[in-house]
Amino acid sequence: MATIGIAAYALRIRLKRTDDPLYLGAVDAPHGGLYSHVKKFFESLQKKHAHDALSQLLQRVVQLDSNADSLWGLIESGEYGYAAEGIDVQTLKHSYERKALDAEMIPFYFRIYLPAQNDMGVMLLERHGTRGIFHALSGALRDYVQEKLPDHVLELTRLVPAEVMSELLKGGVRAIQITTYRVPSDIADKYRFLGNLSNAGTVTVEFKAKKKAFLFTPQWLKRITEGRAKIIELPADLGPGRILIRVDYRGKSRTVDLGHLETIAPYVDATAELNMRSGHPTFASIDGYCAELLGELLAQLGRV
Repeated sequence: MATIGIAAYALRIRLKRTDDPLYLGAVDAPHGGLYSHVKKFFESLQKKHAHDALSQLLQRVVQLDSNADSLWGLIESGEYGYAAEGIDVQTLKHSYERKALDAEMIPFYFRIYLPAQNDMGVMLLERHGTRGIFHALSGALRDYVQEKLPDHVLELTRLVPAEVMSELLKGGVRAIQITTYRVPSDIADKYRFLGNLSNAGTVTVEFKAKKKAFLFTPQWLKRITEGRAKIIELPADLGPGRILIRVDYRGKSRTVDLGHLETIAPYVDATAELNMRSGHPTFASIDGYCAELLGELLAQLGRV
């Protein structure tokens, strides 16, 4: 049976060329704030499939519920582009033939909390084994907000349980590598005779510990390993650059790319707490679980 995970994300919105997030209810306030736009986005997916021909992906909302500040329901998502034979595992005989244009639609639960009097919302998304909907859904949502609110930028960051990073870092940090795809201004200034370098090339800096030694742990890591942080927030997309941390983990040296956090499973495993039917959680069980989890996250974030 596939593991059912719940991944958590923070949502914020700001004006372009500014850094400060806005209260969600203040965004296009006469028309209901950010909540109204997000609701209309999901309603549009209820009326028509979202078809990403480049990624060969189909999505649609098959259930949508809401109240004054929250939306929740089910999204079916499926990939296509390859043919396959279906075999009945009991008879071991041919069961069906999947064609290249057949999309296998899998249901995923979602819950989004967008309080008007706060500058941050929370989104919970189901993961089914290695499959999830974050990248396709967040991309479509950003595009929708960009179209409807062209002067604003929607930002999504990952909320990772602190114990995940704490467990990963128990062995000690061996190295931290930072790569940027924009040359720092102080370096560019020294080599101006070569032309404009400010937007070209890559610069990588790596801090290594001596053999059989560890780096001094940064304060943000200390807060995690000492148990002072309940939950940490990391960017969903680091943009033009990356940060790698090499650690000793369960006897092996392992490199974690903070730009690809799926490698450290940044989700809550909910499998044991859910009632399953045909390989999927029943709606009532995952809805109740996520409603409770949202309350716990908001308390940890100090948002209640």
